[in-house]
Amino acid sequence: MKTKTIVLTFLSVVLAAGVSGQEQNKWSIGVYTDLVKSGNTGFLEHFQAATEVNYQAAKCISVSGGFEYWGPYTGLGMIAGLRYYPHKNIFFRARRIFFIDSEAIGGGWKNAIGKGWNVEAMADYYVQKTMGDYASKRTVAVRAGITRSF
Repeated sequence: MKTKTIVLTFLSVVLAAGVSGQEQNKWSIGVYTDLVKSGNTGFLEHFQAATEVNYQAAKCISVSGGFEYWGPYTGLGMIAGLRYYPHKNIFFRARRIFFIDSEAIGGGWKNAIGKGWNVEAMADYYVQKTMGDYASKRTVAVRAGITRSF
């Protein structure tokens, strides 16, 4: 039930933002990978990568959705999130990672590298419920990626 509520809320925000029709609205697609993650004992032990679509709903708010791969143990699943931009190059974000029952909060920086192209760096703090337990697993990850705006 909780997942359905989150998905419906996310879709409502995206649809409402799309109806506004303001010129600052922009779409972007990004590809990201983790550079460093706490809890790993070996290089690329738990490789993570993601592709994400962002919709700039307002000057300082964007909504996102996409897919994330968490290595061979967890696989591929859906993500949804929000970003708040207090400055055009700095953002804070909150995400829901549905397939591992996890939430993440973090922040990052982006910089233009060409017309419509940006490089991004970010850090996230994940809280994940462990299997069959009410305890939580907490990790921190540093991630980098490239985005293309449309």
